[in-house]
Amino acid sequence: MISLVEKVYSATSEEQQEEHGQQLQEALSEFLEEFVHHMEEEEKVLSLKKTLILERHSFAFVSQVFTPLLNENFETRELENMNEVVIRQHSLFREKVGRFKFEFEIILI
Repeated sequence: MISLVEKVYSATSEEQQEEHGQQLQEALSEFLEEFVHHMEEEEKVLSLKKTLILERHSFAFVSQVFTPLLNENFETRELENMNEVVIRQHSLFREKVGRFKFEFEIILI
């Protein structure tokens, strides 16, 4: 990029200056397009990390509040059965999301 700027300013003719200016403009456009795309991806990752941190804190709170209530109102076997159902449903959900994510990534490529 810097060498293109130098070429624009050191051009010996107006024609050379326009040619190097066009090359500089194209290189700058490519850079900005890639940079903006990279920044968007970085924002998505940061947003996801923030969401996961909030979910962890929420889970700790929910666990502290609801575990005693669940233990008071359900037998151990009932809780184990509910846990198995939740894990099974979560696994199915993750499979569906994984397929969707894979298909979405293929579309993006």
